[in-house]
Amino acid sequence: MSWYFTFFIRTALQKRRTCRKMQFSVRLRPKRLKACQRRRPQSLTVRRKTIQRHLRLWRVDRGELPDAGSTIEFTIRSLMNFRTRMLLVALSASLLSAGLPNMGLPGVAAPSSSGSGAGGAPSHPAPAGKIDPRCVDILQKMTNTYKSSSTLETKILIDMKLLGGDGSKQDLPAQYNVSIAKPNRFAIELDSTRGGKVVSNGKRIEYYYKPANRYMLTAPESTMEENFERREFRFITAGLLSFAFTRELMEVNPYAAIMQDVKELQYIGADKTGGVDCDHLRITHGDFVRDMWVTKSKAPMLIKVEPNMTAGISESARKAGNKIFLSFAYKDQILGKSMNDGRFEVAHPADAKYVREFFHEEGAELIGKKAPDVTLPMADGTKIKLSSLKDRLVILDFWATWCPPCVMSLPIFAKASKPFESKGVLFIAVNKGEAAKTAKDYLRANHINATLACDQDGRVGSAFNVEGIPCTIFIGRDGIVKGVHVGIQPTGLAEGFTADLNKFVAGKSLKRER
Repeated sequence: MSWYFTFFIRTALQKRRTCRKMQFSVRLRPKRLKACQRRRPQSLTVRRKTIQRHLRLWRVDRGELPDAGSTIEFTIRSLMNFRTRMLLVALSASLLSAGLPNMGLPGVAAPSSSGSGAGGAPSHPAPAGKIDPRCVDILQKMTNTYKSSSTLETKILIDMKLLGGDGSKQDLPAQYNVSIAKPNRFAIELDSTRGGKVVSNGKRIEYYYKPANRYMLTAPESTMEENFERREFRFITAGLLSFAFTRELMEVNPYAAIMQDVKELQYIGADKTGGVDCDHLRITHGDFVRDMWVTKSKAPMLIKVEPNMTAGISESARKAGNKIFLSFAYKDQILGKSMNDGRFEVAHPADAKYVREFFHEEGAELIGKKAPDVTLPMADGTKIKLSSLKDRLVILDFWATWCPPCVMSLPIFAKASKPFESKGVLFIAVNKGEAAKTAKDYLRANHINATLACDQDGRVGSAFNVEGIPCTIFIGRDGIVKGVHVGIQPTGLAEGFTADLNKFVAGKSLKRER
């Protein structure tokens, strides 16, 4: 007779207050009961990742593929809408999408986080007839290639094109340089003008952000999945790596990692890419579709992934004719290479500055102090002394048209602040380092209604110690700096900023939850 344990947990999404319930059903034989109880957390209000880790350890301790009698069969069933729990894509696409008007990116959905399911099967099997057996065979052979190797070295070429309905086009090429050694060492570099590098030696993780020449250090999570889900990792790597199956390929059970939550798996046909004979598959997780090309060889390998970004554009942007094209090409893959050459030790150059964190470090020393009495050069040619706004709740949002997170957050912040104008809030978009015409044209083209100041010589930003942008500074009626936020939250921008505005008006703390 089998024993059944069913319990519900709550998990914080992106360390915010939004929670969801998830159900874990664990089935095991009586003789395994004590072992499971030792692994079982005491509290039911725990993070999803902790539960997954306990279940994974229980399973791995007894062999990766135990016999049917001792198999843990568990499923993770989200009780929330699929699109809501997709975390990365809006930020990912926007991080590389500066310069095209009206792209409308916040509606993008990302692939779900996938972990190792039991017995090499998807945790949510697709309805009968939607999984092509040919694809299962191809994926099993391909994942066995990576499963048998302890290391992977490769380059992943990113080809991203933004096509505007007005005929405009923007190419955003980039490249990941990837080294991974199981179970938890990796070096991931985004090779672009605004990239950086993340390095883990299994004992500590270093995040290096190239544009600001800053780095930070943290202790690693226990699994590669958890490390790749961290906000700092997504910030440095632009959040795009989750599209390319890179982490899944180097999991303990890569087939189960790729197949988790699969809704549909289709065989498109034999194809060639880069002159190599391949099998072309189409895999659907929820409503997110990706095409993948697997080499036809004795040791099949993944060489190309192409997400369908149609769902990533808002309805208004689609009607305007805007399109996004994105693909990842694996180049120079080497499996089983020795990596004891120091590549997992240091990511930053010698002149880089250490910071405790990327998102709240800059300007933190201003909080609680009198704001510098700067003169704001307004876009209409006038000048406003900050001290003349002493009876207003002033928000200075530093931004630039070349900054993808800025152009993502600015229209949202400007719109969210409008209802608070009657309560004394004055939102000023301070363009950093660009000509007034450039800033005005951008706001006009994107229908952003905001008071515009132009800090072309950088004096205003320097007075507030602004280095990284976007940077939002809250100044009270008494002229005291109430909050400084650098960077943006990965999700819930409108909701988060509205909550900040309510706190600002009520005189409450504006410190972000970590």
